Amino acid sequence: MTYRLSALAVCAVFAIASVCQASLGPLQVRVDDGVDAPITAIDQGANDDNNIDGIVLLSTATTNWLTTISTGISEPAIGSSTVPAMDLNSVNVTSMGNAGTIKISFTGKYLPRDPVITDFTHSIGGTTQGTIETSLYIGTSAFDEGTLISTMTPTLSGVGPSSVFSDQTTGFDDGTDVDYWLTLTATITHEGGGPQTSSFNAAVDTAAIPEPASIAIWTLMAGIGGLIWMRRRSK
Repeated sequence: MTYRLSALAVCAVFAIASVCQASLGPLQVRVDDGVDAPITAIDQGANDDNNIDGIVLLSTATTNWLTTISTGISEPAIGSSTVPAMDLNSVNVTSMGNAGTIKISFTGKYLPRDPVITDFTHSIGGTTQGTIETSLYIGTSAFDEGTLISTMTPTLSGVGPSSVFSDQTTGFDDGTDVDYWLTLTATITHEGGGPQTSSFNAAVDTAAIPEPASIAIWTLMAGIGGLIWMRRRSK
């Protein structure tokens, strides 16, 4: 009987974990240069060059931009459905000599979060031969820029063809009791006059607090463990 209870405990823990941590919607990365039609990669779907769940890799070219390589990382690779983390990683874009702007967007859907999770740490760092602006939005659908949480245009420094930048800000939101989407964007502008390149990482993190799923799992484990101990004591 003890072994049966132990097996039930393991099954229950994994069942709760899978339900509470399940992905709500596919992560997506989009590239839009304002000239060609936007190109979107969907996690483990169209245009995704990576087959790992939670990592979207989009490698493409447009009329004015020679290469664009963007990797979006979120849950289950990092963060979770209730405590989001987003990483727009290893972004590399090269313009073909003409002046222009390209926008890279990374979006994901998440579960309602605890009201105390209101702070979003938004950071960016890299090099550029142009200018970069990054923003974070919360909305009701993929790529929805309904409510601005934070935005920044990093200060550039350094000498030579490429400028170095690194910046961080904190955005605030009052929380939500429904599923929601976060969209992280980076808009790169090159002035032309020859090929120019920008390379950077942008990320969003939230406070690491106990999740309801984790609390439920540990409570269940403690309860079943106590039941097993009581049965052993009664023998």
